[in-house]
Amino acid sequence: MTPISVQDLVIPPAFRDRYNISNEPWSELFTNGVPKSCSFMLTAEPGAGKTTFMLSFAQTMAMMKKRALYITTEQSVYDIKMMCERIGVNNIDLLESSKIQDVIKNISKYQMVVLYSFACLEYENNSTSTRNKDLEKLRMILNEVHKNECVFVMIQHITKNGTYKGSTYLAHMVDVVMHMEITDPATRLFNVLKNRYGCCKKYEMIMSSTGLSCGSVDATSANVGINTLAANCVPKGIPNGCTKITDAAY
Repeated sequence: MTPISVQDLVIPPAFRDRYNISNEPWSELFTNGVPKSCSFMLTAEPGAGKTTFMLSFAQTMAMMKKRALYITTEQSVYDIKMMCERIGVNNIDLLESSKIQDVIKNISKYQMVVLYSFACLEYENNSTSTRNKDLEKLRMILNEVHKNECVFVMIQHITKNGTYKGSTYLAHMVDVVMHMEITDPATRLFNVLKNRYGCCKKYEMIMSSTGLSCGSVDATSANVGINTLAANCVPKGIPNGCTKITDAAY
């Protein structure tokens, strides 16, 4: 490779293309839209609502007439279907597979692919360490993501002490790192730890039987920050009207 002057370097149009998502928290985190080749990593402890949140994100893309695929490596598609019915998600495709080949070949067919979870993704290469396998798996996926302008989201498990299960280098390879924390049985703290295309913020979300919503826990309080217009424009479970905790970038 030969060095090139920054003045002579021409950015391809694909790097500037965005999906303009109007509902929060995405409209807050990406004021110019979500980049078409953006990669996300979401971590959370069990029961925080990772599946619910990512199904809602996929439905948001589907409502924009973009094809969205949810790949499950742990649960059956029937389990995911029942969750979709409960939270009002009905315009996405589901795939039950733990093979990396299935992930790679479908990236070219969809504008968004969600993988739950990266840790359970099979990769037959006995010549490398677990850490190197993780890096190689993600590198193969991201090459296809950039080539096909696909939004890619992967859920990554965390251990009991709060660290990533697998290589910590994965967080450095993706564009956005998000973490969901259970603050009490009904409340989740959505924390954006890294964002190459926007700011890092915290949001409070409310978990109910119909999925995640945003605002105050007490729905009868005068301080509730619910965006009623957005709530009427999106299906149940899609985050909208989030309570912004902080604007701090870190």
